Amino acid sequence: MATTSFFQPLTAPIAGGAASLRRGTLALPFPTRTRPLRRPTPLLVARAKRSGSRTAAASRQPANPSAAPKREADEEVEVEEEMPWIQDKALDLVEFTGTVTQAIPGPRVGSSPVPWLLAVPLAYVGVSFVLAVVRTVRRFTSPRTQKKRRVSKNIFLLKSLDELFQKGREAVDFPALQELMEKTGFDMDDVVRKYIRYTLNEKPFNPDVVVELIHLRKVSMLEDAEVAEILNEISRRIVREKGPVVMDLAGFTEQGFKRKLAVQTLFGKILYLSELVKFEVSIAATSATWDFDDSLDKQYKFDRKMYRDTGTLGGLLVVAVAHALALAAAVAVSCNASGGHVNPAVTFGVLVGRRISFARAALYWAAQLLGAVLAVLLLRLASGGMRPIPIGFTLGHRIHERHALLLEVVMTFGLVYTVYATAVDRSRGRGGVGDIAPLAIGFVAGANILAGGPFDGAAMNPARAFGPALVGWNWRHHWVYWLGPLIGAGLAGALYEFVMAEQPEPPAAADTRLPVAAEDY
Repeated sequence: MATTSFFQPLTAPIAGGAASLRRGTLALPFPTRTRPLRRPTPLLVARAKRSGSRTAAASRQPANPSAAPKREADEEVEVEEEMPWIQDKALDLVEFTGTVTQAIPGPRVGSSPVPWLLAVPLAYVGVSFVLAVVRTVRRFTSPRTQKKRRVSKNIFLLKSLDELFQKGREAVDFPALQELMEKTGFDMDDVVRKYIRYTLNEKPFNPDVVVELIHLRKVSMLEDAEVAEILNEISRRIVREKGPVVMDLAGFTEQGFKRKLAVQTLFGKILYLSELVKFEVSIAATSATWDFDDSLDKQYKFDRKMYRDTGTLGGLLVVAVAHALALAAAVAVSCNASGGHVNPAVTFGVLVGRRISFARAALYWAAQLLGAVLAVLLLRLASGGMRPIPIGFTLGHRIHERHALLLEVVMTFGLVYTVYATAVDRSRGRGGVGDIAPLAIGFVAGANILAGGPFDGAAMNPARAFGPALVGWNWRHHWVYWLGPLIGAGLAGALYEFVMAEQPEPPAAADTRLPVAAEDY
């Protein structure tokens, strides 16, 4: 058996010369389908077809002329030859690759054009499916969809409770509420809270509504602390959305104020009334003879008088006259000590007219602001802790800040001009005009309150707005009550001092003539 050197090339010809090999070393065209070669020995077994040439094995046989015709026929001869180990590994790799390729199901690349034709539509279908899944998930998890779902549940809950109450209050019991809880997924406190808010906002307030709410509170089997927390949460939400129920009337119509007042009354009494055995019978009997709306109207009018009665002409007139007399008294008392400014805007107007120094004006401003804060604190203490809401805090209905600013400029201009004409400029004091300065200043302030009070409160005094704003911590529109009065006071001071006031005449020259005649003496 012939041996092969380790450095023999991989393409060394196998015995047989020009014989065509059925299985070569590495010359198989890819991807030709091959059958795995199973060899019991590390020797390569090849079959060669003889075609007119002798093999290496036959060349070693002794020449026999008589057997030559038989050997001329085509025959297959098995030849064994030892191959290098690296060539053997390469053949193993080729055989393994072919075996794995044949094990993969489906058509082979290049053998059928069908997969390539289906690749584009299959990719389009896959991408479309993924996008559809993503959109569906986002649709069901988006905040808008969740809000619609909650609204639908709320509508179903409220309609179901209304239908039960229409059948009779006996139909609203704990099992019925439990069934609604299972259908909507709400807790018992959510059911009670949502129906109370719906009743107060959408239904007319009457004794039947009170009875229904008290019945719902009883059958819900909630603890007193839980009911109190529900009522407090609804009250806080009303205050947050609509403002204080009684103390702040800005933006409330009379009907809306009555409803909020009724809500406050109901929340204050419902927990106690629900414990009374005969309350339901009493209120049912009262509803036939008692005008519930008339009672609310009386309570509404009483609270408006108690807190801020400026909605009528009589109430506004009382406020204006009281303010005029109080201001006149304050000016008369402090006139000899400090000039009776009382108002930071008046001090600013006098400063513009160069009647006082800046240092004195700063001291006046500090004293005026401190006095305003102390006055509000005393009022709060005397009134039992009532939150101070002065006239100058809020703007009237549909009154913008620019409108209020213009009003404050005009009204303060008139006030400071009056101060200049009667109290500051004493050179024109013919007939004792300076003596009636306090009354003139007070009456001008009262007239301004009658004219501008319904629109912005007619502050005309930054200190009057600063004190309540600091104590009550309400700075809404506060800048209007500073900028407007200061502009008006500055214009009035400049106009009167540099245009209207009489300029002092220069002193006459001294007469130096000597007396020469009797008339000269």
